[in-house]
Amino acid sequence: MTTKRIIGLAAIALIVPAASHASWFEYCDLRGAIRNVEKTDDGYVVVVSVTDAARSKENGELGYTDCGEHRGKDTTLTLTDDAVPVVGDHIAFSRSAVDGFTADGKFAGTTVTTHLIKLNKAKP
Repeated sequence: MTTKRIIGLAAIALIVPAASHASWFEYCDLRGAIRNVEKTDDGYVVVVSVTDAARSKENGELGYTDCGEHRGKDTTLTLTDDAVPVVGDHIAFSRSAVDGFTADGKFAGTTVTTHLIKLNKAKP
């Protein structure tokens, strides 16, 4: 088992509640144009129109999807980096999603994590 796979599985174990079992994973690298920006206390909430989606370079092989279902859809994420996004900027980010279930089979929730890869500023 590779080190990346071990780290990925360890991260999943920490993400879902202790008494639950993960049954679905998604690790995607997404790109698109920012359609909306809202400043909050935690950073910037942005809505991205996804134009390109693929399995993540890291841990993507662990996922149950090729991530194609994100193409053509909007997704919302929070940016806390120093870069100030504006409508029209292009962004690349990774997204992981893990569904968890309790030992008796009840849905425990989905944990979604995003990470900024690159923010390309729109040309004036």
